[in-house]
Amino acid sequence: MKKIMAFQRIGLTIAALVCSFAFLIQSTSTATADAPTVTNEAGKYQMQFQAVYGGGMTSYYILAWDTDSGRSKMYTGSSQSGGIKAAPSSYAPPSSPL
Repeated sequence: MKKIMAFQRIGLTIAALVCSFAFLIQSTSTATADAPTVTNEAGKYQMQFQAVYGGGMTSYYILAWDTDSGRSKMYTGSSQSGGIKAAPSSYAPPSSPL
């Protein structure tokens, strides 16, 4: 009986050491991720979202653009309007600003 308990204790010690070593390897590895982009036939689209709080309300501004053509569209909204809609075209930057 003592031999079985000693064998179990050694087995559990080895298992704990293996698991600890595996956890150490997993926790020290670095994680990398690329910025998400959506690609389709028209090109790559990117978006920028900004929320501004002031005067008891939150205003939302979203700029979406095609990185291949430079076309962009601005969307605006607020917590009071209850939604986000396309802004007038005069708010969007030109396709070739530089």
